Amino acid sequence: MDNKVVDHRGYLFNSINEMCKHWNIPRSTYNYRIASGWSIEDVLTKPAMSEFRPIPCKDHLGNNYKSISEMCNVYGVNPRTYVCRIKNGWDIERALKEKVHDTSPSDKIVKSFEGLEFKSKMAMCKHYGICKTTYYRRIKAGFDQRASLLIPSGVTLSTIFKPSMAIVTGETEYYATTCPFCNKKMIESKLSIVEHFIKHGREKDPINIIKYTVFNKNYESLTKLCLDLSITRSALQRKLKRGDKLEDAVLDCMKNKRKRNHTKNI
Repeated sequence: MDNKVVDHRGYLFNSINEMCKHWNIPRSTYNYRIASGWSIEDVLTKPAMSEFRPIPCKDHLGNNYKSISEMCNVYGVNPRTYVCRIKNGWDIERALKEKVHDTSPSDKIVKSFEGLEFKSKMAMCKHYGICKTTYYRRIKAGFDQRASLLIPSGVTLSTIFKPSMAIVTGETEYYATTCPFCNKKMIESKLSIVEHFIKHGREKDPINIIKYTVFNKNYESLTKLCLDLSITRSALQRKLKRGDKLEDAVLDCMKNKRKRNHTKNI
């Protein structure tokens, strides 16, 4: 599930290439449109033009341009630099307006959605209490930076937003899930569920440092939990990814361990 990507309708694909093939869009066109600030829906559904024709784009003010090159010329930034910045998660305004000498390897600054500056993405993820791999996986799946940073690592979004769980009404897709914070059962749109998770995740812990609670004991990480209970982290993660609750997954791992130990002693 870690390498899955999701389109604008919530359908999962094994890779970006597979998603582009499904929507009949060349991968190079996909990359160029993403760098041009297009929404994922427009990227996938607008008919692909010739690779050699410029693709229209917009700046952060909503001004239209015939191509990325034309837009970059207006702002005095190299198109290659702009595309590279967008791929690294910069917003359009910063990618167009920040001076090149401010982006040297020794001075790279990562900004969060709140405007906070960090020396690296790892430092940013640590501040928000989110695993870096979880952050990258969510960004790759199409979630914005705010949701990727504020929803705790324990919430596996790819499990929640499965196409098989979608209920389509008109052009809106609804999903049935249970909030891991308040145990409320919901049938809501994807956006509403994401906002609900963000709200309750922040209420649970203001700085969003994730704690794993098992048998009324708190752990700062799955690694510490597994070491304390003498269970295998990889086995626990597999059970969590398939949708098991944490305590149920832990009990199952402990049960399987006892079975293995019993077999060895026979």
